[in-house]
Amino acid sequence: SVFNTRSGGGIGDSKSYIRGFGMADNAISLNGIPLEIPCGSYVYWSNWLSISYFTNSITVAKGLPSTNGMQNSLGGAVMIQLENPDTLNNLIVTSNYSTSMGITNGFKYHLLSKSHKTRAVLGGNYSFGNEYFNHSKMNGGSYFINVVSDVSDKYSIEFTAFGSPQTHWQRGSQISQDDYNRFGTRYNPDAGYNQGTLTSSATNFYFRPFFLLTQSYKISNRTKLVLDVNFLHGEGGALRSFGKPIPKNQDGSLDFDVATKSNRSNIESITLGNGDRFTARNSIYYLGKFKNTHNRIGYNFSLSHSFSANTSIILNHYYYYQKEFNYAEVADLLDGDGVVDNSNPNTGSRFLKVGDKLWYNTIHTVHWRGANLAFKHLFNKFSVYTFLEGMNMEHRNTEEFTPLVHGSNTSSTKNVLGGSIKIGVSYSLSKVNSFFVAGAIMKRIPFTSSIYISP
Repeated sequence: SVFNTRSGGGIGDSKSYIRGFGMADNAISLNGIPLEIPCGSYVYWSNWLSISYFTNSITVAKGLPSTNGMQNSLGGAVMIQLENPDTLNNLIVTSNYSTSMGITNGFKYHLLSKSHKTRAVLGGNYSFGNEYFNHSKMNGGSYFINVVSDVSDKYSIEFTAFGSPQTHWQRGSQISQDDYNRFGTRYNPDAGYNQGTLTSSATNFYFRPFFLLTQSYKISNRTKLVLDVNFLHGEGGALRSFGKPIPKNQDGSLDFDVATKSNRSNIESITLGNGDRFTARNSIYYLGKFKNTHNRIGYNFSLSHSFSANTSIILNHYYYYQKEFNYAEVADLLDGDGVVDNSNPNTGSRFLKVGDKLWYNTIHTVHWRGANLAFKHLFNKFSVYTFLEGMNMEHRNTEEFTPLVHGSNTSSTKNVLGGSIKIGVSYSLSKVNSFFVAGAIMKRIPFTSSIYISP
């Protein structure tokens, strides 16, 4: 009931399914921190290139998992636990070569202090080369740091940092049957030469570093406090041709030289929405980017207590604040002075330069608060598990490219409540066979991408 496919739009992309549910209904966590917001529960694996180098274990839970904040999980959850100094004891150096994917090099290094109170794992990876289709390149890398320090017998600190920046060229245009017959399966309609340099009009780029600081305090042999503070910063998107289709050579490649020559000669008289008039080179052909940038900071506070060898309880409280930006911007004017744009109804005609936004510019802020309780009790052959959770998401949107309402394009604040109750009972037939029955009632918070609040 758990399977992956290799389909996707980028290097290393795959789709995971649990009991038939896709990524939109399966939650992902990294060292216990949920990753599914803001992307509607989607995690793009190509943007976590080489995470397998630094993964200690992967646990797949079917059904609603008993993990903080995983409200979008109807099918199940994939919980990734990264390496730490106590699970790695040696130096690992690898090098791989593929005729279609270039070269990958990586290492993991384990450093153990003499006192054994401070331990660390350091790692890195770099991948580069050509992709399967013609005129394509990719390069990416990753870094991993984990440091554990036992400050005292009761207090310890652990710091984890992981990141995997990557850029890969894509085939962003649909290939016609005629072009397929003429140029073959590896034909790339989105690359060509610009003044002798191989250039792509379709690339994908992404970088989402992850930082986690965990503090653990052992109150007694039965009671423990844990505070996790985490930070995520994501920035990525895709480069595409925003102007007229760039002319092509006889071999099917893009002719950027013709495009830049046309832009240089396209001198027009331009009138802006504010009444300004001037003469400039208006780009007929130009490149733009679709981008997503978000910052998320949060914490999880946990208190666990064992009443006896058979009975335990865990209390959690968490909070995340996220600010997300989605927009399109001008990336390369191809020797033009700018490009005339009329997509903003509040300003009228504008003359855009590199970095100026067009078509849409959405700012979405989220405050995500929640608390849960997990209770477990063991009998001789029976075990009973109960999980209760309640949460609230506070949303607010701003969209620059919508008509103003009462002088504003910022929405009112929307609060959405969610929660779940899960009860599971297991019965052991033997040491290796058991039955497990679980039931849940839940109210799921809508995906971020599904919420568009009018001012």
